Amino acid sequence: MTIAQQQHLILSRHEVSYHDLTLFKQTDGSPIAFLGRGTAAIDMYRGNFDIKDNLQTKIPLTITDEQVAEDDITLTLGFDGRDYLSLNFTIDSHDRLQVTPTLLIDGWNRLWLRLTAQSDEKVYGLVNNSHISTYAGTTSRSGHPNPELAATSTP
Repeated sequence: MTIAQQQHLILSRHEVSYHDLTLFKQTDGSPIAFLGRGTAAIDMYRGNFDIKDNLQTKIPLTITDEQVAEDDITLTLGFDGRDYLSLNFTIDSHDRLQVTPTLLIDGWNRLWLRLTAQSDEKVYGLVNNSHISTYAGTTSRSGHPNPELAATSTP
């Protein structure tokens, strides 16, 4: 990360900003992330999904440690005195922010990141047709037009 890039990624008072846009902000009533555990049954045919999700556990994660280095920022998130997750923030050579989560305790299979938004902002759906997902040991490309190829396609 160059010095110019460092100036755009800022950690201050449990708040991560990039290019003057607050992305993550922890408050007493609003954790940055949640971890969960559950099971799911997912059927897909020609890009249509039937998802049955059984969420068993969901815990809020708050910042327990902050590390600011020359080329990255790392937040450690925890719950009830234990650290569960780290989020590493870096900027690539094209000035794109990358956030890499790392589980510190195994056994979790759900992650929610809470992005800061204004009350008038709206998000109607997030779909990435080249997104690679692993469900029940089968890797598939969501949105792939041919379900037979979806299970065997590689990115």
